Amino acid sequence: MKNPTPRVLVVGEASPFGSVFAQLQSSGQFHFDYAADLAELRATRRHERPNVILLALPHERSAAEGALSWLELLKQRAAVVVIGCREEMYFYLASMERGAFDYFTSHTPLPEVVRVLENAATAFDRQAA
Repeated sequence: MKNPTPRVLVVGEASPFGSVFAQLQSSGQFHFDYAADLAELRATRRHERPNVILLALPHERSAAEGALSWLELLKQRAAVVVIGCREEMYFYLASMERGAFDYFTSHTPLPEVVRVLENAATAFDRQAA
């Protein structure tokens, strides 16, 4: 019996990753759903249980800090991988300190993105079991 396709919920503006996500979905490796922000997530997707949540950090530093504050809530629902366009070590460290499963940027190679998503999906499933 084949395992179901892992469901990935993207929270925030992730347009720099759009082509990567489309490629992964069209190949059948992952299914992607989207929520613009935490308010939309609470209003329309509160009963969904994705395997992985991708938290997209905004470009502006103060807005990115605010988005990181969502990590505590989100990591109770699924493994959270933080994604952003910044390759600053600060955001990587801040994400990991707040309990993110991992962090990648728009410059991360596709095979690494796949590895991170696969590991995040299975890690949270094992933790929940």
